[in-house]
Amino acid sequence: MSPPYYFRIDYMQEDSRHKPFINAQGTWYPPKSHGHNIMVEGGISGQFWYCDGIFMRQVAHVPPDCVLFKMFSVYHHEGIIWAAKGDAIARKIGDGDDDTQDEVTDDEEAPGGEDEGWHRLSFDHDDEQTYSSHITNAGQNTRLRTQRPDQTWPKMLLPESYHAPEASRTSAQYTQYGGLTGELPLFLALIAFSVPPAHVEWVFKNCFQSAIWRAHSGDHIREDGRGMVVRVYSLPGRTEELEYYENGAWGKYFN
Repeated sequence: MSPPYYFRIDYMQEDSRHKPFINAQGTWYPPKSHGHNIMVEGGISGQFWYCDGIFMRQVAHVPPDCVLFKMFSVYHHEGIIWAAKGDAIARKIGDGDDDTQDEVTDDEEAPGGEDEGWHRLSFDHDDEQTYSSHITNAGQNTRLRTQRPDQTWPKMLLPESYHAPEASRTSAQYTQYGGLTGELPLFLALIAFSVPPAHVEWVFKNCFQSAIWRAHSGDHIREDGRGMVVRVYSLPGRTEELEYYENGAWGKYFN
C-alpha cells in the first residue's frame, strides 16, 4: 500500500571543468560548491510523475496546491551512495567549500545553513520487532540490519558493502524479519540507480504495480559519477500520510 504523491527526478553530474576532490585514501567526494553540480538531460530527467497508490505514470505538472515534501541530492561512485538534503544543482551543499570534504557526523551541525553536507547513505535499525532497516542520509548504521536469502531487493538497490553481514542474516522461513523503510526520495533514487538512465521510466512503471514494489532481475550496474536530485510532493493535507509511509505504517517498501 502507498499514499498518493508526485515526484520529479533531475539527472545530475559533476561539471567536467571542476577538479574532482579525492582524498588521500582515494575516495571521491561530491562537489559542495554551487555550480559544480550540473543537470543532465535525457531519460526522465526533469519530468513529473504521479503515484496514485496503485500505479505510477508520467504527468505534465504538479498541481499548484501540492507542497514539497522532501528533496535530496544523491550520487553513486565506486560502490558508495552519497546523499545530501536539498538541491545540489541550484545551491551549495553544506559550507560550499570543495577544498574541505570532512563528512558530517550525526551529532555535528553542518556548516553553511539549513542544508546538511554530503553523507554516505546509511540506516537506522529496528532492533526490537522486525529487524528492518530505515534508509536515511545520516543514520547510525552503514549496513542493513538483516536480510534473507529469498530477498532479491538488496542486490537490486544496494552495492555489496551495504548488505547485512553474513553473521546478521536470517533464514528464509522468518519472513517477518528484514525489510526496508525510510526517506522516500532516497528510496526512489535507489530504484532509479538500479537501471541505466534510459531505463528508469521502465523501472517505475513496472516495479510498482497494484500498490506493491517488486524487484527486477536486470543487471545492477551502477555508473560512477551518476547523480540525481529527487523531489517528492505531497497532496494538500496529506503530508502526514507520507511520513507514516516512510516509517512503514503502510507496509514496508520491500519485505
